Amino acid sequence: MTATSTLRREDAHARTSILNDFAPKRLARTLVIGFVSGIILVTLTISLAALVFRGPLAADLPLGVGIGLAGTLVIGLVSVFGSSFDGVVAGIQDNTAAIIGAAAASIAATVPTEQAVPTVLAFIVTTSAVTAIALGGLGV
Repeated sequence: MTATSTLRREDAHARTSILNDFAPKRLARTLVIGFVSGIILVTLTISLAALVFRGPLAADLPLGVGIGLAGTLVIGLVSVFGSSFDGVVAGIQDNTAAIIGAAAASIAATVPTEQAVPTVLAFIVTTSAVTAIALGGLGV
C-alpha cells in the first residue's frame, strides 16, 4: 500500500466522519456539544488573555482577546480537519498562558510603554512558531 492510497483512505474517513456528525439523528447532539465547547473555549481564551494583558498592558486587553479568539479558531479548524482522531476539541492552553503572562509582565516592566505590546506580541508569535516547528520536526 502506498502513502498516497493511505492518505486518500484517511481523507475519505475524515469526510465520512464529519458527514456522519451532521446526519439528522446526530445533528442535535453535535450542535449542543459544539455550542458548549465553544462557550468553554471563548471563556478560557478571554480569561487567559486577561492573564497575559494585565498591568501596563491592560489597555490593550481587547487586542489580546481578539488575537486569542482568532488563534483558538485556527487551532479548532486545524484540529477538526487535520486530526485523525474523532471528537477532538483543541484550544489555547492555560499552562503556557501562565508562562507567557509572566514573560509579558517582565517585558512590560523593562521596555518603554509604547513598545510593550508589540514586543509581547512578537514574543508570542516567535514562541508559537518555534514550538510549531519543533513539534512538526518531531512528527507530532
